[in-house]
Amino acid sequence: MMVGISSPAFATAQSMEVAATVKAASPTGGGDDCRPHRKPNREPEEERGEAGPRGGDHDDCQQGATGATGATGATGATGATGAPGNDGAPGATGATGPALCRSIDSVRDQGSREFTAVIPGDTNTYVGVRDLTGNTVGEYTWYDLTLNADGSYPEDACAVSVAQQGNDVVVQVVTQGTDEGGVIYQTFCDVDPGNGQDPTQLVCNGAWTPVLDQPDANDPDVRRGAITSPVRPVDPHHLPKQMK
Repeated sequence: MMVGISSPAFATAQSMEVAATVKAASPTGGGDDCRPHRKPNREPEEERGEAGPRGGDHDDCQQGATGATGATGATGATGATGAPGNDGAPGATGATGPALCRSIDSVRDQGSREFTAVIPGDTNTYVGVRDLTGNTVGEYTWYDLTLNADGSYPEDACAVSVAQQGNDVVVQVVTQGTDEGGVIYQTFCDVDPGNGQDPTQLVCNGAWTPVLDQPDANDPDVRRGAITSPVRPVDPHHLPKQMK
């Protein structure tokens, strides 16, 4: 049977022994602070494996292969119209065109009628007729010979002439073509004298045909004939007696 000791000296000694025991167990002032500090979820130092080698920097990483080209996108909206460009350089001068032809010829008969053929410069050939009876000069009635029913009009006609005999009128032109220039063509018209009250009219339905034969550079020079020396004017007072 144990008997409690209640003396003050014993109580003091017991308290000092307990305090020393607590101090020896916790030198830093707390029982848990003496143990190594670690996170609750980490393994103890002796249970962790060795650390692996350090990974390389980002630049040391290998680049993957280039991906496939994507599909072509939709066509964009049309852009605004650009400013006009500068004027181009002048072109080369063209070849000289044919000369503008104008020609006219007239003839009068004994019946007081006048016939006129003209090329006014529009590449066409016309023939006209008017009455000259009395004191009044009649108006011309013109006929476009370019539109003859039989055709064959020489488009490069450059000069014209007209002749009349009875009730027949002939119109002639000469061409200026570079290949076959100088060719003479002609066509004919019939004269309708009317009944005395109506003006004279023409009926022109003939075709244009080349004149046969055409002039040639080898034709004889009729101006000289057989004369070998030029003829000079002679003073009548010096002529031989038999020629006076």
